[in-house]
Amino acid sequence: MILSVLVVCLIFEFLMAIFLFKADVLAPAVVFSFVFVISSLDLMLMSDYWNVTIQSVTLWIIVIGVLSFIIGSYLAKNVRFIRISVGGLSLVNYQENFRISRSFLNFMIAVYILFIGISMLYVIRSRGVSSAITGLFSSYVTALGDDTELELPVFLSLPSKFLLLGGYIWGYFLVNNWIINHKLEVRYIILFVLTLVMSVSNGKRGELVALVITLVIYILFALKKNRSKKLSKKVYFTLFLILIAVALSFQSIATMMGRDSDLFEPLEYFSIYLGAPILNLNTSILRAGFKHPIFLSETFHSLYTAIGENFGIDPFIYTTDRIFWSSPNGKRVGNVATTFYDFYHDGAFMGVIALSFIMGFIVQSLYNGLKHEKFKNGMFATMVYSYMLWMVGRSFFANSFFDWFTLSTIFTLLIWWLYTVTIPKIGLRRRKKV
Repeated sequence: MILSVLVVCLIFEFLMAIFLFKADVLAPAVVFSFVFVISSLDLMLMSDYWNVTIQSVTLWIIVIGVLSFIIGSYLAKNVRFIRISVGGLSLVNYQENFRISRSFLNFMIAVYILFIGISMLYVIRSRGVSSAITGLFSSYVTALGDDTELELPVFLSLPSKFLLLGGYIWGYFLVNNWIINHKLEVRYIILFVLTLVMSVSNGKRGELVALVITLVIYILFALKKNRSKKLSKKVYFTLFLILIAVALSFQSIATMMGRDSDLFEPLEYFSIYLGAPILNLNTSILRAGFKHPIFLSETFHSLYTAIGENFGIDPFIYTTDRIFWSSPNGKRVGNVATTFYDFYHDGAFMGVIALSFIMGFIVQSLYNGLKHEKFKNGMFATMVYSYMLWMVGRSFFANSFFDWFTLSTIFTLLIWWLYTVTIPKIGLRRRKKV
């Protein structure tokens, strides 16, 4: 009964967000409320299988959290004095035609192929698995074993980091070229696909999904800003098919990476990532867990840990209490419990209200700047917002947004910024569109 009430309340909040933000599919509040609707519907679908019983406190946490996010976004959208004003170039500058030289793109394709091959060979040789080149990928999966993420030496991990983050700019140029020249550049597609392959070979399945989702966001941004194209039903249907393809390949990709995903039925495995986090939130409240003495220690767990490890602050280094959940009938349901687990853990209902409000306020403020063309480096701002929107969309799963606030994020932002300011000077020819 409570789960049904939760679904109804979330649908109402989603419709409210649609009304307040005029059906803008890129508005953070629309995305945030939508993903919780889908997650709750999936949990309802699996309610008999997992023997789901939701308590009222879980309902109030989620409903109040989503509402607080919507309110924060709405205030950021309408309060004039907080609007960003830092420049004058557009989100996607449709007055310029970016054309990267073919030789530069060919060189980058060769670099991607080289590092993918070297990384796989390193893992295979270092773990004692021998194979011919034709069986490279299968041998790599065997060598990777149960590892969830590949650890490479610095001489490989640093270039791989640059190349993985480069996928976001190749996606940007792919979409921009499609809008300007009305054609798809094959080399951009190859580079983007190679980035996806690299994310799989490095065990970063989450990065693969992030790349695909941000590409979809780029497309929506481009269509929204370009007057000659509209967000037609055909566009929405095509994007929907892309997301369905990602969902259907989710389990297969996990199996290719050496995980035990083949032990689950497809619907069960996908639901572990979609509906189960709400169930885990409910279970975590029942079992109480522990409370770390440092302020907002769960919400900013990655930041605290990074500071503790780099500056020798022992109280900041601890193991978060997350891996203790199972459903009443003993089925595996993962160890994530929506973004509200962290908020409620750190500040009870006031933590849920305040942190949800702040997240909505921050992301909507950035979106305001993009919509009103207030950023000098529009390419960089678009990449940052697209990734932030992806993390907002992951809130039904875990606290991705605040967890991104860590020391490594500075490195990520620096790489993206370097891409946007150096590639135009290395291999890019700008031609004014007539």
